[in-house]
Amino acid sequence: MEWTSSTNRRMLNGIALASLLTVGALAPAIANTAAEEAVTPPETSAAPAYFYPPAGCINMPDLVPGINKVRYKGKLNKKAGMWIYKVQAKVEVTNLGTACAMEKSSVRLFLSADPFLDASDIYVGDKKLKKLCPAKKPGKFPRPKKLSVKATLPPGVNPYGMYLLAVADADNVISECNEDNNLALALY
Repeated sequence: MEWTSSTNRRMLNGIALASLLTVGALAPAIANTAAEEAVTPPETSAAPAYFYPPAGCINMPDLVPGINKVRYKGKLNKKAGMWIYKVQAKVEVTNLGTACAMEKSSVRLFLSADPFLDASDIYVGDKKLKKLCPAKKPGKFPRPKKLSVKATLPPGVNPYGMYLLAVADADNVISECNEDNNLALALY
């Protein structure tokens, strides 16, 4: 299986920033996403290490979000004297584990001044996520569940220059193989 940069772009979108900082093997993949060449981490497999579940993680799901498209629209509210922004985001959630995620969970979006989820972040909206299964055949890339989230931001919040964070399994109802890759981010 050839692992091209377009696939890397899609996968890197769903990795938590903390994982990117701690896994040094992914740094070359980030730097080469614009090149149309196969990117192979230092491991022996041709696919990135996060494509297959870690050893000992059998019969468990692993939900990974990705943000594909973000659109903001602003309108001046003359009575309030401030801009009101609407956000529309296309989010994909992929199960990279070895078992179906049977429980209902949610994908939650936040606006943040930094790439980390904390109490100061602004809640944007959420979408319910139903059963999500991994790929039917080993070695195949699983089909993601596509979600669209639309919301109006609180008055006076300007989204430009802020991070949009997507959190899969936001309520932590699914026991996952890797709980550290449930965050995706996009800078606008």
